[in-house]
Amino acid sequence: MTGSIIPSKLKSAVILVTSLLSIYAIIGFSILPAVLSLKLPTLATEQLKRNVTVNDIQFNPFSLEFSIHGLKIDDVDNSACVKFNRL
Repeated sequence: MTGSIIPSKLKSAVILVTSLLSIYAIIGFSILPAVLSLKLPTLATEQLKRNVTVNDIQFNPFSLEFSIHGLKIDDVDNSACVKFNRL
């Protein structure tokens, strides 16, 4: 028997769960919104054949709350066709 209060298997499990949760949070809060902010306007512009702009995208990976700020889809003559402050 070792002198440790917490068994090594439990310690390893706690470290693993904490690491996975941290990675999930980093991807959800930082990486996913950054990638979507770059890709979404380009893909939407190609599909809709209209200019699409997005000011900000936020995602909370724990509550699964997703929001787009400043979405604007221009008409053919570049006037705002659809515009949302927050979607």
